[in-house]
Amino acid sequence: MNHINDDALLKRVLQLLEKDDLEEQDRHLSGCSLCTTRLAEISDETNILGSIEPDIQVPEIPLPRSDRSLSFRLMKIAALLIIGFVAGYAVSRSSGISLVTIVPYQVSHATVQPPLSQFTVCE
Repeated sequence: MNHINDDALLKRVLQLLEKDDLEEQDRHLSGCSLCTTRLAEISDETNILGSIEPDIQVPEIPLPRSDRSLSFRLMKIAALLIIGFVAGYAVSRSSGISLVTIVPYQVSHATVQPPLSQFTVCE
């Protein structure tokens, strides 16, 4: 007679067996006192292990202090502004657009143009 191994009995205790395997074990256990005894032992051991509550202490990890948070933020803002100005300058230089310089000057003798109401119509 082939006996049920301990792994299969443990699966039964933990209710991890498929319906077909469970029915097969039921048929075997109804006629095998050795496997029935071993099933009771595994069930007791599992109950004992399940009742143990480990003493776990979660360590407290100190968070970094925020004394420098304002100065760090200001440094980030300054760095972003510098990067923005440099990138803008680089884009303007690489786009081929030349800078236009506007120089104001005064015309001393301005001539008055005639009104533009005199047009010639071509048909």
